[in-house]
Amino acid sequence: MFDLNLLKSPFFIIKNLQQNLVRQYGPRLTGKVLDIGCGRRPYRNFLAAKEYVGIDPDPNVEPDVVANVPGLPFENESFDGVLCTEVLEHTAEPKEALKDIRRVLKSGGLLYLSAPMSWCLHYEPKDFFRYTKFGLKYLLEKTGFEILEIERIGGFASLCAQRKIDVFYFLLLRLKVPEKLALVLLAPFSVLSYLLSLFFDKIDERDALGWMVLATKKYPHSSH
Repeated sequence: MFDLNLLKSPFFIIKNLQQNLVRQYGPRLTGKVLDIGCGRRPYRNFLAAKEYVGIDPDPNVEPDVVANVPGLPFENESFDGVLCTEVLEHTAEPKEALKDIRRVLKSGGLLYLSAPMSWCLHYEPKDFFRYTKFGLKYLLEKTGFEILEIERIGGFASLCAQRKIDVFYFLLLRLKVPEKLALVLLAPFSVLSYLLSLFFDKIDERDALGWMVLATKKYPHSSH
């Protein structure tokens, strides 16, 4: 399944892959849900939240609360669910960030988290880590979470295609091609590459654009 509205971005492939997973697992986040690094709230409508709170360190995206993790300005056990997509790699202390997320989650609450395994530098200099599924599992279990699901986001084919599109997009911009025209020129390649990657990513499962994890807060937990 893909969303043609995402062709407004050069990152059509990865955004579709990420969106499809949130569409699948997002309805499991119910009650009061915190969206960490919410940006323009692209996943808001995929959640089953009765109450939604979006936080972001960038006031320009007009989040409900300007904040970051660690340092969440909420009481203990304030939320039934937490959505945290493509944030952990920009956190210098990921273990502390996950402890803070666990703190604001109710016992048995759900965390949907995704992070990249393979991607170029971005949001420099606050670009600190890349994660394998084993790294995410280790960090989450160390900070008091129980893993329910882990799924790969993309693979070798989608990784290669997305990086090529990304590079050519910024090349076109440097050549003074208008942004909208650059996106139009790359759109057919983006759609075709996405469709082909759905098959070719299955050939070799060692590569990934990233990983998503659905985890639940264990209680009690003794951190060391």
